[in-house]
Amino acid sequence: MKTLRRMRGFTLIELMIVVLVLGILAAIAYPSYTESVRKGRRAQAQADMAELAQNLERWNTVNNTYVGYVVPARLLRSPQQGPIFYNIAVNPRTATTFTITSTPAGPHAGDRCGNLSVNQAGTKAVSLASVAECW
Repeated sequence: MKTLRRMRGFTLIELMIVVLVLGILAAIAYPSYTESVRKGRRAQAQADMAELAQNLERWNTVNNTYVGYVVPARLLRSPQQGPIFYNIAVNPRTATTFTITSTPAGPHAGDRCGNLSVNQAGTKAVSLASVAECW
């Protein structure tokens, strides 16, 4: 007498359920991951802005004005090496005031916070969201 062996393995239905569960998990996790990456890059831009503000304050201490300080090219972008995610500018700049603005670039052009800015008094601003969310 011959005995029939039962085939072992996954059915198509079981495989489709696994694919569905993985798809749902990816749909939840990917936006959270990308927002976390954006936060990290935003924090780097804020650190670069703080470095530039510190350089401007040093210049002001010696020269009693913010005018005349030449911003190094490396401080006009964030991060300072690699792909650019934020462009940094110092405008307007007078003898007693300055405003540093960081504008999202490249893949960050659609950042929910928009432009970040800080002035000589340390006042922070954001163009699209609240300061509490983005600073």
